[in-house]
Amino acid sequence: MSLHKILLLLPLVGLVSCASNPIGSAPAGQNFEAGTIRVGGDLGYSSNGTGTMNGDAVHLDGNAGYFVTNQIEVGGAFNIEDVNVKGGSDLEAVSFGVYGRAYNSATGPYRTFAELGLAVGTVEAGSTEADLTALSIAVGMLQFISDDVAVELALEQSFYGFDAPAVDGNGLALNVGVSWYL
Repeated sequence: MSLHKILLLLPLVGLVSCASNPIGSAPAGQNFEAGTIRVGGDLGYSSNGTGTMNGDAVHLDGNAGYFVTNQIEVGGAFNIEDVNVKGGSDLEAVSFGVYGRAYNSATGPYRTFAELGLAVGTVEAGSTEADLTALSIAVGMLQFISDDVAVELALEQSFYGFDAPAVDGNGLALNVGVSWYL
């Protein structure tokens, strides 16, 4: 089985896991409070539909956030992305950014969230390098597998801008991750 097929199946496995937790066996989940810290990471697959980064991509993200209220988290993130460009040279992108996340107010083993992020970094194709700016919007769901560890599934739309003579682009990603709440 190819790597792309495996990466396409990962979000499906995450969705089935989130939807099939037997009733009564779910952990209570975290009651978020101001001052809670979240450390997490995810693996994602995206289809970058237009522009310079047009192609299939695999990315790895890491992030850490701080709850300023019981529903709002702010934090920093890094992203490493490998883009298989259709008909061109493959690209490597590395970026660092900030994000804000708003969680629903429900308590229990499931939570939904919306996220807005802004990142800067570089994109490299062979010996050519360009500065990158990315704006991302995501919606997601998390399921607690213990009182302080959750599995996440998110759908993310990214918009890219470059400083080099290149065409800007966008990408749609499906991410599966894990978060630890301290």
